Amino acid sequence: MTLLRCIKRHSNLLISFLIMTAWYTLPILNLSGYECMAATGNSVEPQITAGGNVTVGLKSDGTVIAVGNNDNGQCNVSSWVGITQVATGGFHTLGLKSDGTVVATGLNVSGQCDVSSWAGITQVAAGGFFSIGLKSDGTVIATGYNFYGQCDVSSWTGISQISAGAEHTVGLRPDGTVVATGNNSNGGCDVSSWTGITQVDAGVFHTFGLKSDTAVVCTDSFYSYDLSFWDGIAQVTAGDHYVGLEADGTVVAVGNNFSGQCDVSLWPDITQIAAGDSHTLGLKPDGTVVAVGANGDGQCNVGSWNLQVKSAPNLVDWNGNLVADFGNNGLWYHNGTSWNWMTNDGHVGQMLPWNGKLVVDFGAGKGLWYYDTAWHWMTNNYNPNMMIAWNNGTTEKLVVDYGAGNRIYTYDGAWNWFSNKDGVADMTVWNNKLVVDFGSGRGIYNYDTSWHWMTNKDDVNLMLPWDNGTTEVLVVDFGSGRRMYTYNGAWNWFTNKDGVNDMTVWNNKLVVDFGGGRCLYNYDTSWHWMNNKDDVARMVTWRDAATDLAVDFGSGRNMYNYNGAWAWIKNANDVPEMLAWNNRLVVDFGSGMGVYNYNGSWHQMKPWSTAD
Repeated sequence: MTLLRCIKRHSNLLISFLIMTAWYTLPILNLSGYECMAATGNSVEPQITAGGNVTVGLKSDGTVIAVGNNDNGQCNVSSWVGITQVATGGFHTLGLKSDGTVVATGLNVSGQCDVSSWAGITQVAAGGFFSIGLKSDGTVIATGYNFYGQCDVSSWTGISQISAGAEHTVGLRPDGTVVATGNNSNGGCDVSSWTGITQVDAGVFHTFGLKSDTAVVCTDSFYSYDLSFWDGIAQVTAGDHYVGLEADGTVVAVGNNFSGQCDVSLWPDITQIAAGDSHTLGLKPDGTVVAVGANGDGQCNVGSWNLQVKSAPNLVDWNGNLVADFGNNGLWYHNGTSWNWMTNDGHVGQMLPWNGKLVVDFGAGKGLWYYDTAWHWMTNNYNPNMMIAWNNGTTEKLVVDYGAGNRIYTYDGAWNWFSNKDGVADMTVWNNKLVVDFGSGRGIYNYDTSWHWMTNKDDVNLMLPWDNGTTEVLVVDFGSGRRMYTYNGAWNWFTNKDGVNDMTVWNNKLVVDFGGGRCLYNYDTSWHWMNNKDDVARMVTWRDAATDLAVDFGSGRNMYNYNGAWAWIKNANDVPEMLAWNNRLVVDFGSGMGVYNYNGSWHQMKPWSTAD
């Protein structure tokens, strides 16, 4: 919204804001706080959110990235971990943690960042100078500026979703009715007659609602747009404009388009949308983000983003030791006999074995370290995009893609520049070569002593080295209708059923969970059906000879072991993590149960969970 238009619409508000923050003229924001993403194991659903001139992205590993205006520190989110949902108000940003607590950064002139005592929160929303939290019991909590009663939510009960505008708050109930409080000068709170609503989004001074029949409703007494032709809508979002995501992945928009924020008609394959004041965001299935609109503060500089990252393991086999990141309880390793403390710094980023050492990214202010019998500092750079240990047949090097323009380096005692093309989509080691999917149209290459082009079809769904007992081939699921191929110096078609859920190697066979009702199969020289229960949560090959395949089928379908026939092993499912270690299967069953190992019977190792 332009300042002139905002003053014309709300000249009565200007004086109060000038008194509250003398160095502001007027907050010109949009805040949607709708997306409440659930954690799955150690990953979360990627999320985008926009407010004012800020864009915030939640990565699937629970870390957060932000671009745009950072005058008040609202983009200082790089040290956040364990986040399951984000919301930004333009001048402040909120992060919901997996334990139900909330973190905040940015302007705190009205106490909008005073959320450290909040607990049991399931969703957050960020308003102009206030913050809203939805509790697990359906009640709502608020803090911050309350001149218009936007924080008067303590009497609300039975709420299932919240959203915050510049100066009003909206709550959705499971029965499809809506409540609102705050500034109603533009009718943003006139929602009491709404029924059959499945999602709400508070724009700057108006409210947008999605109905169960996929039609939309809105309140805006200043401007009126014909939205009757909108149908088949799956999500709505509002800035100073209205945006709708259609079920087929296309996007529609109406309203203020002075900065091109409504130029979204050519976007395909969008899974989520978010609207700032004058910019619009779209999330694609591969985790990349597109943006249009005002970019004066760099809020649309998201071209290098990929929010779908590989989950960093919290259980690692290092030199025969089981390393566990127990979060607040610190980092420990088990040597087969007992647990041994390593450091109190849990909630680490990535960790992996390299050349007999354990490399750990401790995050902001601590950097990258390795451990042999003591800790050794490597670099202050932290939160790398990706790390991999690459044994080229002679030496084992650590390859680190720092992302965000910080380049790719190798390490074998000293850092060596490797490539400027950072922010890669994936890396793996095949036949002693490093294979890199650079993504974003930069192709796939392998490296031995120089780079060798493999294909332009990057941003693949999955790639996996498969040693079939005779040769090692690279299996690539290109996804998006581009089919699956194997590579052993040349590409060979494998199957048309791409976009698979998961792949692993078991007993020299390739196991593929095709997902989407396409079943579970293994392949040696032909396909062999294994199970109709696809879309599994996790599968791990274990025992020394890799003779057993443990599968967490998820969704209440229990855990089974396979070594030619299926055998039930546990009622638990959707566990945070599984790992093969020391001829045993190690499973973290989550908070309250802890870590166990299995070799025919279950043995508790620690009551703590890596999810704590």
